[in-house]
Amino acid sequence: MHARNLIIALLIGAAPAPQAASFDCGKAATWVEKAICRDAGLSALDETMAERFRTAQESAADPTAMLTEQRAWLKRRNACRNTTCLHERYEARIQSLKASLAGTSDPSTPEVSEGRITDSGPSHSLSVLYPVFADPGLAEVNREVRRFVDSLVQPFRDELPNQAQADGDLEMPPWSLQVTYAPPYIAPHYIAIDFNGYDFRGGAHGMPIIAPLVLKRPSGQRLSSTDLFVPGSDWLGFLSDYCYDALKDRDFASADDDWLRSGTAPKTENYQWLFPGPKGLTVTFPPYMVAPYAAGPQSVLIPYARLSGRLSPELFTP
Repeated sequence: MHARNLIIALLIGAAPAPQAASFDCGKAATWVEKAICRDAGLSALDETMAERFRTAQESAADPTAMLTEQRAWLKRRNACRNTTCLHERYEARIQSLKASLAGTSDPSTPEVSEGRITDSGPSHSLSVLYPVFADPGLAEVNREVRRFVDSLVQPFRDELPNQAQADGDLEMPPWSLQVTYAPPYIAPHYIAIDFNGYDFRGGAHGMPIIAPLVLKRPSGQRLSSTDLFVPGSDWLGFLSDYCYDALKDRDFASADDDWLRSGTAPKTENYQWLFPGPKGLTVTFPPYMVAPYAAGPQSVLIPYARLSGRLSPELFTP
């Protein structure tokens, strides 16, 4: 094997497949499952679909019927023989689940449509989805969502002119930016949107996108981690202890306790990825923060009851 081809093989072999949310890519057996695991965009769609299905089933009047419908859709998905078909199946299913959720939600919940940014060429693809709220009173929220999404897209576009130089002589896969989101959590005083996806710009592998966005209602003010807590409540110390205890027994943790302690240390930069959802506060650590890349992102859900006295009453009082 020529040296250059050997390097390419090593790079491709070293790149972990994107992890789909609804099944273990390490056990992917069918062509459809393998295609989803190889394609960052499909993997992101699968994650969104799985999350929306779980939410829809939890709120469905007949969860069994919802499960039967999902199984029928899986059969249609598995009949696909190309990735275009898979994209179409997923996008249609996501829209169907969104409609189902809209039909069972609280009438006071703002209606949400979907914005989209797409761009593609011979050497790159870009697909970004984001929520758009129909309520005119949330216009500032929509503006801040779009500003946030643009901040995810612009670095990718800025770097495209350097793609040829970055890849060099290696026959690398096209660069790809895929961003989607789980159904927004709409609380009385804030809206939380969990953006996720995959960003590949050459090299051995891309990086998962972990980008929770929390906005105050109705001003659209972007809330930082610090804004979620009562000043002086030692929230960093509490999160540090809680997350370390939650992660220390996971499979990856035994390899390097110092790494885990450093990543969960009570520093603001370690706790940028907070999502205040319906069941509690989810703390996410990106790859390399508490564990090797192969371990993937690590998340810890902290029930709100455990955060009593620390959360901002302005945001978390009904």
